[in-house]
Amino acid sequence: METLAVALALSPVIAVLTFAAALSLRVIIHKPPSLDKHPISGYTQLHSKQALLYKHKACLTSDHPLLFSILVPSTATEQPLILTEVSPMPDISPTGEIASFLDVNQFQPDRTQFACGFFACAVAKSMSPVGQHPTQTAQEMIAEAEAWYAQYDGDNSMRNMDGMSLQQLYNLLAQIGLRFQASATNSEMLRAWLRLGYPVIVAGAESSFYDLALGDGIPYPWHPSGNHIILLTGVTSDGNFLVRDTANVTDLYNPVSLRPGPRRYDAARMQLVSATVIVPTWQPTPPADFDPLKETFVPVIPPGWHDDGVTLSAPNGHKVVLGFRDYVLANHWHPANMPLQEEQGRDPLEESNPTLGAGTQQIFNWTALEWTTARGVFVAWIGQELLRLRADKAALEAQVAALESRKNN
Repeated sequence: METLAVALALSPVIAVLTFAAALSLRVIIHKPPSLDKHPISGYTQLHSKQALLYKHKACLTSDHPLLFSILVPSTATEQPLILTEVSPMPDISPTGEIASFLDVNQFQPDRTQFACGFFACAVAKSMSPVGQHPTQTAQEMIAEAEAWYAQYDGDNSMRNMDGMSLQQLYNLLAQIGLRFQASATNSEMLRAWLRLGYPVIVAGAESSFYDLALGDGIPYPWHPSGNHIILLTGVTSDGNFLVRDTANVTDLYNPVSLRPGPRRYDAARMQLVSATVIVPTWQPTPPADFDPLKETFVPVIPPGWHDDGVTLSAPNGHKVVLGFRDYVLANHWHPANMPLQEEQGRDPLEESNPTLGAGTQQIFNWTALEWTTARGVFVAWIGQELLRLRADKAALEAQVAALESRKNN
């Protein structure tokens, strides 16, 4: 009977010897998504100019495959689960921006003065991850923006005073391969997108853009009227916006008079008519029901896996739920790192660290996720656990050998 008892004790020990090397501790917050949607209504032209002449354009709704949702803030209140640390925020450049951007002046000699939307797209297209140079030169950006303007508005001569409609913006973003999403225009929503690493093209009243570095004054050397398009590129410590504004110049007719960016604009005074979130090439595309006000990360479903919003299913049929699901979706999980079982309750959670107490564990091909009430979700220190279990196994094997020796004697 002693031999049988020892053998039974050995079986769970042997079962866990497939653990991989230890990973560092990380914890996340989970907030269940909830979202309302609205359609885009009819729209007037987004960009105006210094003159009072103002041509209206109707805007159609868009069915572009790169337009993946239209968001409004949710007013529902909810409590997060007891998890204690968010996933990493995006890198911030020395200028405080979420990517590397290049300044460019939209006012070029003998060219239209109303191409702000096309220039905003050029700035967005040329952005690169923090620490890298933008992908184009200023001259390349100017050439593309002028060509796009001529393509959509007929010609880019000085006499052309057309701007950009929202539909034209969507069409151009799709044409140049930028993923995008229409967003609500309130400052809270825009800050949430920026803090996740997504710049935003906004259109708003030209008279509502105030440059804080100029004494909170309007930066344009003409009487502002109509709407203007700029790119939001970051959030300041006091909640205002960093922007790249291709029309923030000291002289309308001097192509080298652009004030260097980013500029700090007064968020409270902005009167916006549209906001379009841009997905950088290095960032994941948010799902259609994603609400940045409620989520601390953009979920990424491992290729070949399936997620229905509640249960994440691996190709081998095992499922991941609750906080473990959130962790997988938040951490660019390798698709081959599949669960080997459903989550299991254990007490103690770890043999090597009994002070953790009771908890939940799920073993994957390469690692294990664990949860306790006090810590939330974290990656198990499986190297430490493996060594402890090997020591336990060796001790048990020694006991079995001693018992066998006694039996033979």
